[in-house]
Amino acid sequence: MQVQATFIKSDITSMNNVKKLAREIEQQMDKINLLVMSQGIMTLDPRTETEDGVDRKIAAHYYSRFTLTYLLAPLLEKAASSNEDARVMSMFSAGWGGRIYLDDLTLKSNWSIKNAGDVAITYNDLMVESFSNRYPKIGFVHIAPGAVATSLGDNLPWYARWGLKFVGGLIAKQPKECAAFMLKGLLMPQSRTGLHLLNQYGDPIEKSRYHTEEARDAVW
Repeated sequence: MQVQATFIKSDITSMNNVKKLAREIEQQMDKINLLVMSQGIMTLDPRTETEDGVDRKIAAHYYSRFTLTYLLAPLLEKAASSNEDARVMSMFSAGWGGRIYLDDLTLKSNWSIKNAGDVAITYNDLMVESFSNRYPKIGFVHIAPGAVATSLGDNLPWYARWGLKFVGGLIAKQPKECAAFMLKGLLMPQSRTGLHLLNQYGDPIEKSRYHTEEARDAVW
């Protein structure tokens, strides 16, 4: 089967750019069957505020994914209404999130590298549940690919890069192996509708203790 790929360059830490990206996709496609999002940043930089007033890491890991899903949902619904697959996958760290700050969702007062990672993960868990409730004919998946041997950490300081490479050499999966598990999670029959939190092997996991109705409604 021949597949045609189109690349659209965009800095997705800006929500204006994400909106422009969604419009470009809408101009090129009349429906969407599979929306897979894996955008992210690995950095040790301190809180870097974007034009939207949010941290750059959280913008990439959560806000860009929420905005893109929200804007492209009508194209997914169009596929679902024709009884075709309509599925969304967010690749991050399902179930591994931490505490969120209901009075400080953008971490203006509680920012740290750890907190930025923790809240973005929990936000993704909550996001897929919120969307699954609103779009019952579409499948929503948050999956944790685990450690994968890629160049993701190449922009880190040498000491962090060396440590990452060493640990990655011991536990990281090769990209093709990871891709097989991601496809399993995306395309398995159960994922056609509803909410699915999956581990690095594409198997279901339980919600974390931070995954509550109060948190879900606040983040939405």
